[in-house]
Amino acid sequence: MKIDNSQLRKLKVDLESSSPRVGRKVARVVRSSGTELERVMKANAPVGATGDLRDSIGVTFYGDGRSGGMSAVVGPTVRYGLFQERGTAKMAAQPFAGPALQAVDPRFTAGITAALEVFE
Repeated sequence: MKIDNSQLRKLKVDLESSSPRVGRKVARVVRSSGTELERVMKANAPVGATGDLRDSIGVTFYGDGRSGGMSAVVGPTVRYGLFQERGTAKMAAQPFAGPALQAVDPRFTAGITAALEVFE
């Protein structure tokens, strides 16, 4: 069995030469999408007597895209956020996170695709 790894070497060179540029672009998309997801999730959140669910929704970013990955974690910190989203045996679901993610996902996907076009 013969393996031609010349394309892998070319990909490695391409990744090494363009990764700082792609890293910044991807990081910008992750930051803007995470912030937008937080905003839409808060707008969708049911507001009870206190507004605690909405007020607890936040975004935390991990990594900076320069080396390694970058991620955004968005969601509520109150314990009952999942019950609001999915419902319980005694309470109907009031989804706020899922619809927010569906609204933001097309722009996130388009942004990541555009950032990675350098490899095409």
